[in-house]
Amino acid sequence: MSGRGISLIVTILVLSVLSPLGSPQASTSVWSGVVSFPDGVTIESNEVVQVSPGTEIRLGDGKSVDVKGRFTILGHSDDPVILNSIDGKHNGIRFLEDSRGLGSYVSNLEIQDNSYGISMWNSDPTLRNITIFNPDFVGVDLFSGSNPAIDNLTIEGGGQDVHGISNTWRYGIGLSVGSGSSPILDGLSASGLITRAVNVWGGSGGLFSNMSITNISGATIAVSTGIWIEDSVILIKDSRLNYSDNGVYVRHISEGFTTRPTLENITISNSKYRGIMVEQYNRSKWNELSVNAIIRNTTVSGTGGPLAQTSGLGLAGLELNTSGAVINGLNLQGNHAPGLKAYMIDGSSKFQNVTSRSDGSRSISSNLADTSGIYLRSANWPVKLHDISVYDSIGSGILLWKGGATGTNWTAENSGGVGIDIREFHPEVIGVKSVMNQLVGIQVIDSSNVRIEHANTSFNGQGASSDQSGAGFLFLRSNDVVSSGKDVMCLECRSTEDRSGFSIIDSIDLQLKNISVFDPSSGKAILADGTGLQRPGYVEILGAEIRSNHTAPVISLQSIDGRLRDVDFSGASFEWSANGLVPSSIQDSTLDLSSNCTVFSNFLDLRGTNVSFGCQNGNPIEFTSSNITMVDASIVGGSTLSLSSGSNVNWVSSTNLSSPLSDDPDDKLMISWFIDVEVTNQNGFGIPFATVGLSFDGLQENSTTTLPYSGTSRLGPFTGKVWTPSDGWSQTTNVLTNCSYIGYEVSMGQVQLNDDLDITCSIDLPNQAPFIVWETPLPNSVYGSSERIVFNATDSWDMDYDSLSFSWVSSIDGTLSSPSGGTPFFIANDPLNSSLFLSDGEHTIELTVCDSTGRCSTMERIVTLLNLPPLMSVATLPEISPFGVMSLGMTANATVDLSGTLDPENDSLECWVLTSYGDNISLEPPCNRPHQVVFTPQEDTFTVTIEVSDGTNQPVSWAFTIDHYNQLPVINYEIIRSGPSSDDMMLISFLGTEDPEGDGLYFSIYSDIHGMISQVEGLAKALDLDYFHEKVELN
Repeated sequence: MSGRGISLIVTILVLSVLSPLGSPQASTSVWSGVVSFPDGVTIESNEVVQVSPGTEIRLGDGKSVDVKGRFTILGHSDDPVILNSIDGKHNGIRFLEDSRGLGSYVSNLEIQDNSYGISMWNSDPTLRNITIFNPDFVGVDLFSGSNPAIDNLTIEGGGQDVHGISNTWRYGIGLSVGSGSSPILDGLSASGLITRAVNVWGGSGGLFSNMSITNISGATIAVSTGIWIEDSVILIKDSRLNYSDNGVYVRHISEGFTTRPTLENITISNSKYRGIMVEQYNRSKWNELSVNAIIRNTTVSGTGGPLAQTSGLGLAGLELNTSGAVINGLNLQGNHAPGLKAYMIDGSSKFQNVTSRSDGSRSISSNLADTSGIYLRSANWPVKLHDISVYDSIGSGILLWKGGATGTNWTAENSGGVGIDIREFHPEVIGVKSVMNQLVGIQVIDSSNVRIEHANTSFNGQGASSDQSGAGFLFLRSNDVVSSGKDVMCLECRSTEDRSGFSIIDSIDLQLKNISVFDPSSGKAILADGTGLQRPGYVEILGAEIRSNHTAPVISLQSIDGRLRDVDFSGASFEWSANGLVPSSIQDSTLDLSSNCTVFSNFLDLRGTNVSFGCQNGNPIEFTSSNITMVDASIVGGSTLSLSSGSNVNWVSSTNLSSPLSDDPDDKLMISWFIDVEVTNQNGFGIPFATVGLSFDGLQENSTTTLPYSGTSRLGPFTGKVWTPSDGWSQTTNVLTNCSYIGYEVSMGQVQLNDDLDITCSIDLPNQAPFIVWETPLPNSVYGSSERIVFNATDSWDMDYDSLSFSWVSSIDGTLSSPSGGTPFFIANDPLNSSLFLSDGEHTIELTVCDSTGRCSTMERIVTLLNLPPLMSVATLPEISPFGVMSLGMTANATVDLSGTLDPENDSLECWVLTSYGDNISLEPPCNRPHQVVFTPQEDTFTVTIEVSDGTNQPVSWAFTIDHYNQLPVINYEIIRSGPSSDDMMLISFLGTEDPEGDGLYFSIYSDIHGMISQVEGLAKALDLDYFHEKVELN
């Protein structure tokens, strides 16, 4: 035996529990040939049964092999052990609780004519290369915390013989894992089962890998699916599922259990209904969602497609309902249903690296949602969507309906409908690309609180029925009411060669910032229509670059009240009619028009500032039924206006005009100008708050204005002349300027108002008191005791060039700085200069500034000094969670770091820790350092409050919760082998192993070949492996 060598992996498990074990002397039996048990057989706890290769075990109808001891089946791949029935259907092998830890091992076994294949209750055998043919009910059934190791399990068929006659749904199941069980499964091939290949329930766990599941279909009283997971946390990886009713079905049902499987590297193909379903059974708990699935690097394809058992029945590649999931790496392809469908989800869900290709229902009767590639409805804020790509969807690429989400990097390409369709939804997304979709690139309908940044659309809308429905961007009823924080924004949005650029219908509180449109195929860069609006509001275009070589109008804004700024248009024409509910504006913009010129109509109030009009062939700017003010406007290629339907235009400080065109006797054109006025004294200083009076000889009322502190201001505009259809041009008006200050005045004479005027009045004044400019401290400032305070009035000045002196007086401390030694700048409570300290209290500081002639000005401010409480900074080890909880081992110390704590007045600090169980723990000074704290609670959860006091103010405090947990044992072990052969002893010593809390220790030693080798108590144990002489070979 020593000449053969294989490896042995031993797993050592140490638990802080006490579990007395007995070790009775075992008797050994060997089965070979044909062994029959018409009444079944029981292997008792003191028995060891070994089955030789090629043995056939026969059982009576409904009978089983019940294992309480150790059962070893040693079939070979070319000479397996057969478990068969004498007559009827047997119930297979049943590993009972007594068999746990006794090392049962089953290899190369075929089970035929069975109702059940292998069942176990709180047991842990090793199963390898097991094949089960057509079990009526369950192939392998685990209960009561069973944790077998299973390698290469094959189940062919199941449930067909009882389909339609079974009085329970629990038939046609391959592997069922329940009641806290947790197998390690590596390799499963299951096909042709009625209900489920894998059925996990009841708080179970385990690792499932390398599974191949095919053709799970036909159940009528339960969900038929390849894998069912209920109330359990498991890991499934490296597996394939094909041609089943459903691929993976996850359902959270029971309170007190956690449902959260992890699916990794899974491929699911050609499911009839769904590839993956994740749901919460109680749909009323939509506001209490948690993560019920983690999905990584998974592919779902062909759902409901031609290779499914029945085509056209697909519901979704992946569906979430009233549940949460974290998905990173999901490939959806060729599903005849939405690739991803999610309903009633919330911020617990995160989708990343999701790609959908050729997804969506092909049925002509399908609705908008079913034809989309990705569909989210009722997604409560904020679902997270990052790196989402949809290609070749049948309908909309990404359809978001009711709810909200945040995300980055969304792509929709070549969709049969809208690229990205947003309805009653509130997204915040950065980085969007929508290309070659049949309808709109990005569509926002009935939505508010929308923010789209860095979005690019191109070549969209070629299948649309109109220019509006083929835009790069479409906003429909988004918003229809103005509200704070609910605006719809498109920032850095770009349309290139879409059918049209931006389409806006009945939308207000819409902001388009730094947008661009290049060469729309219809020539329509921006189409806006607000005829259906019932409430006032704006469309804002704040930064736009528009280029088009098309002959059709570039811009058409109909019934739109708007604010346009920094807009650079180049194209055929610009048409804008107002709704007239609120004033509109356009500023800092260039309109370079190759065909007609601009057309403005129906404005109750439009103000334009710094707008350049490029009008070819001398075409005029047209104003219809509008009241317009244009300031600093220029016209390139034209020099006149066209007025219609009673329009009034105030042309201010702008390009000179010839006589306008007009078709209405009520039309009116006013040419207006600004007057810049400065009032100074004889020394050239601007006089604060001087008065300016302007007297006109016609066209407007006289004007009187008080100038600001600077002594200068731009006044107007004032009308220089007027044109009307009946009278033509009026005479140019003249203006007389009069300036005054404290009874002194000067008149500047009359001048013609035919341009912007600059008027400077110089008034000879007698010597004036200085002006105080007091920078700091600000009025009603509050400082800590002895805190540094800067008094600064250095910008105070005198119009007569007189020298100045300063006096500062406190209502508490008296004179701070007198005229003889007065200064405009000093520092109180300066630690580098102890000459001036202010007392605590509310000071009224009076500042008096006098010039050398004795003229003075006075100003007062209130400044308060008081003893401020300490500033507390706390860090801890272990760290505190965002929920305010520290997890701390029962015997561990906590570190409370107050290093950043300080007192504004540098008072001595005391600090301590209060606990909810009554302890008051003083911390050794100084406070501002790390402290080790020991807790001795009576409960596992308690509250801790840290307090710091300066002895004057109320202590400042900070509280958190501590959860005490039982720590894992500290394992110390040594393995000593006396030789390399299986006859030699291996000693495993656990000397030095201890539990931090002093709990009794339970040792479990597990082998990957034999399963559980031993379970023992105590702090040291030597194990002689000679007992396993036939099975263990060491090298």
